[in-house]
Amino acid sequence: MIRLGTKIFITALGCVAVYVLFAEQELQLAALSRVQPLPQARALVDEERYAEAADYLRFFMQYDYVRENPEAVTLFESTNAKRTGWLYQASKLVEGVLEGTSDETVGQAAGIATDFLVIGDIRDLTAQGINWSTGEKVDPVVMALSTLGLLATTAQVVSVAATVPTGGAAAPTVVGATVAKSGIVLLKAARKLGKLP
Repeated sequence: MIRLGTKIFITALGCVAVYVLFAEQELQLAALSRVQPLPQARALVDEERYAEAADYLRFFMQYDYVRENPEAVTLFESTNAKRTGWLYQASKLVEGVLEGTSDETVGQAAGIATDFLVIGDIRDLTAQGINWSTGEKVDPVVMALSTLGLLATTAQVVSVAATVPTGGAAAPTVVGATVAKSGIVLLKAARKLGKLP
C-alpha cells in the first residue's frame, strides 16, 4: 500500500514538473515575440521628444525585422537629422540654460554649467517660487539645494575677497566653498535626472 502511494506521488510530481517546464517554455517564447517600435516612436516624435524616440529606435535597429523595415529606417534617419540641426541644438541649449533640464546632452550640460554659477540657483528658486504661488508641485529638495548653492557661491565670493588682504591665509576657505558648491551641483543634477533617492 505504501509503495502504491509513493508511486502515485512520484508520478504526480513528475506530471507537475513537466507541466511547469512546458509553461515556462511557453512564457519564454511569448517573451521573444516581436515588438513593433514604430507606433511608440511616432508618438514620441509627435510629442517632439526626439531624443527619446531616437534612443528607442536605436535599441530596436539591432534587430533585422526593424532594420529591414523602410519606415523604421526613414523615421530613425529623420529623427537623427532633426536632432543634429543647429537650430534644434540651439533651442536645447537655451532650454538647458532657462529651465535647467533638457532631454538632449547639450541642454543638460548647459543646465549643469549654469548651476555652477549663481544663475542656476536663482533660476531654480524662481521656478519653484512660481510653482508655489500658482499651487503647482514644489520640489523641496531642489529648493534646499538651490538655497545652499546660493550660500556656497556667497561663501566663495567672500573667501576670494578675503584672500587678498590676508595674504592668502583665506585660500583654504575658497577651496572649501568650491568643493561644497561642486557637491551641491552634483546633487542637484542627480535630482533633476531622477537619480537622487
